[in-house]
Amino acid sequence: MAINLRLQYHENPFMGPFAKDYFSSFGKSTDFGRQLTRDYFFTVNHHWLEVYHVDGFRYDCMPNYWDGPLGVGYASLVYETYQLTKSKIAQSQPYWNRFDAGPGAPLRLIQCAEQLEGPEEVLRTTYSNNTWQNHTFDAARAVARGDRGRLIDWGLSLGLFGYPEEENTNGDVIPKTALQYLENHDHERFLCNFGLSNPDEAGNPLFLEGSCPTSVPGACLSSGHCAGTFSTTPLASNWCSWSGSSSASGGIVHTSDGECTSFSTTGTDT
Repeated sequence: MAINLRLQYHENPFMGPFAKDYFSSFGKSTDFGRQLTRDYFFTVNHHWLEVYHVDGFRYDCMPNYWDGPLGVGYASLVYETYQLTKSKIAQSQPYWNRFDAGPGAPLRLIQCAEQLEGPEEVLRTTYSNNTWQNHTFDAARAVARGDRGRLIDWGLSLGLFGYPEEENTNGDVIPKTALQYLENHDHERFLCNFGLSNPDEAGNPLFLEGSCPTSVPGACLSSGHCAGTFSTTPLASNWCSWSGSSSASGGIVHTSDGECTSFSTTGTDT
């Protein structure tokens, strides 16, 4: 006689209606309204930091557990993880000193939010010090497809215009930045945005093809910074640290000491 004790999806004690519920057809997602759920995710973070000595976390699909800056979901999780790290440093716990940058300096803990709906907001109102955002990619793709009117948008995006550089929250000074990329696993190879054609008679965008002869993984723009998928750099550095890169229409991003200083549609790499 066999007894099946496996819980069905709707019987999962972590599941329930919460926030956006993007991946549920019946109004349930990971329910941070339950203490069990909150304790579980905090404990997971503690375990990875304590045992595996990771540098931080990228939180996927944050709208599914975003109930505002004072909510019990995402904002609470990153706050509690930050406070855990501070307390471990104060207790001189082994290996936690990797997050200690010295007296008065911000923690080196990375907490990156994939909040595509409001990346600026999540940086300003939570203990996240990094956010995943599509503004740079969207502008670059538009330029590559021939929209010269988006050149200014691309330049401003590379300089992270509109994003905070630092926030003082409850006396904790936290540097802020946003991830920039031209390729990742969610999108087509960037080079194939040049010379687009669509052989599908229904016009399905999944069948878009480019005239590019090759796609080079992680193609570098310059100065060793790659247009590939996620890679972390020190938060103190500016993500816009290219010494010069050409757009599809000849635009050049001129930089000086890692800062975006101007954007033009003609010129040469510097």
